[in-house]
Amino acid sequence: MIYKNRFTGISIGGYDKKRGGTINTLIEHNILYGNDTMNMDGGQLLMQYHATHNTINNNVMVSVKSKLLLANLHYSNKYNQLNNNNNIYLNKSRDTANRWIWKGQEIESSTTISPRLF
Repeated sequence: MIYKNRFTGISIGGYDKKRGGTINTLIEHNILYGNDTMNMDGGQLLMQYHATHNTINNNVMVSVKSKLLLANLHYSNKYNQLNNNNNIYLNKSRDTANRWIWKGQEIESSTTISPRLF
């Protein structure tokens, strides 16, 4: 269980274009609750530079204050698999809309976005 962190719950990828990345990683069986307490757009799961061929499966993500579930910030992130049939997304804020940041574009939705491969 990862909860109430200031910026994000789990972060993958590199710090910037020249440093780091995450390849072929399985993120599974986590409970991410109420992270991004400072509203810094880190959400529950943050994908930074060069996150490729990763699988996000069987997790529970619960947004509270920021409403942000997942932030995928960069176009260098490819071939990641998000299995929405096995991940659970909840919003405990007063507003029912979930927030997602997808390759720099913000999406608000009362339902789950469904990218199987992103």
